[in-house]
Amino acid sequence: MHNLREKMLAEAIRIGDELVALAIHHPTGVAWKSVLIQEESDAVVWAEQESIYNGACGIALFLIELHRKTDNPVYLETARQAMRWVEASIAGESAVKYSLLTGLMSVPFVLQRLYEVTQQREYLEKALQIAGPFAQLITQEAVYEFINGLSGTLLGLLHLHAASQDPHVLDMINAFTEKIIGHIHHGEQGFCWDRSDTNIHALCGFSHGAAGVGFVFLELGHYFSNEAFYWVAEQAFRYEQLYYDDHTQSWLDLRSGIFTEAHRVSFAEAYRAGDLGFFVEPQAMNAWCHGGAGIGLSRIRAYELLRKAGYRTQAEAAAYATRTADMDTLQTPRFASFNLCHGRGGNADLMLEAYRVLGDEQYLTWATEVAQLGLQTHQEVKFYRSGAPHNGEDTSLFLGNAGIGYFYLRVLDPIGTPSVLAPRLDRTASQAPSGDHATLRRSLAGLQRQIIGQMFPRTLGLLEQIAPAPTHAHFQRTASQAAADLKTAWFDFVAQQEKALPTDQCLALKDIAGLEFTKWKLENAILSDTLLQYKADEKGKDAPHLLDLEESAFGQLELLLDKDMLLYQTRWDWQERNASAWLAPPDEYCYLLTPAAGGPVQERRLTAFSYRVLAGFDTPQSTARAAAAMMSEFEVPPEKMNQLQALIFEQVRQAVKSGILLNPKQHLLNAVGTASTRQAFHEA
Repeated sequence: MHNLREKMLAEAIRIGDELVALAIHHPTGVAWKSVLIQEESDAVVWAEQESIYNGACGIALFLIELHRKTDNPVYLETARQAMRWVEASIAGESAVKYSLLTGLMSVPFVLQRLYEVTQQREYLEKALQIAGPFAQLITQEAVYEFINGLSGTLLGLLHLHAASQDPHVLDMINAFTEKIIGHIHHGEQGFCWDRSDTNIHALCGFSHGAAGVGFVFLELGHYFSNEAFYWVAEQAFRYEQLYYDDHTQSWLDLRSGIFTEAHRVSFAEAYRAGDLGFFVEPQAMNAWCHGGAGIGLSRIRAYELLRKAGYRTQAEAAAYATRTADMDTLQTPRFASFNLCHGRGGNADLMLEAYRVLGDEQYLTWATEVAQLGLQTHQEVKFYRSGAPHNGEDTSLFLGNAGIGYFYLRVLDPIGTPSVLAPRLDRTASQAPSGDHATLRRSLAGLQRQIIGQMFPRTLGLLEQIAPAPTHAHFQRTASQAAADLKTAWFDFVAQQEKALPTDQCLALKDIAGLEFTKWKLENAILSDTLLQYKADEKGKDAPHLLDLEESAFGQLELLLDKDMLLYQTRWDWQERNASAWLAPPDEYCYLLTPAAGGPVQERRLTAFSYRVLAGFDTPQSTARAAAAMMSEFEVPPEKMNQLQALIFEQVRQAVKSGILLNPKQHLLNAVGTASTRQAFHEA
């Protein structure tokens, strides 16, 4: 073992020396060329980049840790020069991304680390200066995932505040936290973020999924000693448990997008053939970025902070599954990659964190075996296969040699060398947030009320008008009981109030609760966001052809209501902006509820006439037959019949143009739409 440790250190030093030699010198400092990731191209492009993920910031982090291990000033000076180049490179340019690993937040994070190692205040001041303008992000649309989104930025700000106690950073932490909370999606179980038309559902995993956001909320809860943030983290983990696969003993990879022309062809063929499995069957991957290796990192931190046995069980299951999946490396070592993002080195980080938290030597042994295999593989093939889309080496931290060197340092000292895959906070805030930081001070009851208000705003608004005391008591009760399933507790409470209220108020509450609950169910019944979006695109292609048909041909064309949509009626006008007018005398209001890939269900107000026309296409009907059935219901003079038929035809044409009615022969998967069991929605 002693000899192996010497070999690991020697290899980390060799990698460090090689990176120092490969550094490209500029008047402003040094940089390296690394592979530029291009999703829609197989071409390998090399570029000087800034980020932690695959740029100079990441290589600087490795060199800083190598300096700490060896006390060699060359590594520290090269890291300094790298950050000088990064500062000059970003000066005066508008950042495209502000994320921690792939965006501008990389720079303050590494500068802060330089400050911690050197105790030179100038690095902390530069970090604060660069992070200062991040507040402008709050008004922009964003993604919330860890690797490319605001949750990673938020974690970087937490680290920066821990080092600086700067009040402006605290302001940004408050605002970022509020924005991420404001974009919670309550799934069938638990919370998720970033629903997208390139995924079946919102993703699991550390880099792009719920685990990464949950990890950040664990750090928020730890840093500010606020149980409300721990609760959000646990809700993120509850969402992921929906997609734990007992067979593979890992979590499903829900990606399903069009990134290349080959993907586009495959999607078209599957859609035309009515191949539902193509759109809803998940992939299988186990790595830091997607799968159990990264998810396990979130669970081991949850166990460390919360001491709940379930998280230890999940972390241990993730570690075991990762170890099992990686055993194939022992059979084909020359094809293995040891990169941090989706290679064996990143997978072993779970073992190192499990060892740190649980103290079980078995986990350190597993990680050491991976390191030994990495050394043997390099000795055999003379290079490290990168995680980038090419067969050679790369310089970067997450895809290349800098990360492999960092992995060796982690194995040598898993306690003292911090994880870059799950950068935890060891400190807590020196004082509680002030009254200006309402989000950071929010109680669990207040947070649960906010989330219910985001999900069911009018149901909550009505109850706060007609039953304020019971509604307040409900949130106090769910907070004191730490309600695991917020929505179920809310459904039960609303049902109780329906029984307790006077008849007129009871009917109104049932009316709005039915509408909002139906919208929530419709959204969560989507089989695949990818399928929903692809279907919308295909409808857009069909519509011009259908509308060009002559009147007689159009009349004979069979059409069907899009089964992802739902016709719905209420007796009160819940679109009235003035909430005090909600309880006006009842009438009849008609809607078309339309789910969207990556977004909430939309309410489209319909006239009673439009509603009746669309209802005629609940099963496939020709326009002429549907019009005849509808006209038979109206008492219209014979001389007005042609005029009525023309109105119906025009309504149908507008519905085709809007993608509401479609040709079922061109959309074989429409029959499996989310609203195909619409009667169940009404009954519920």
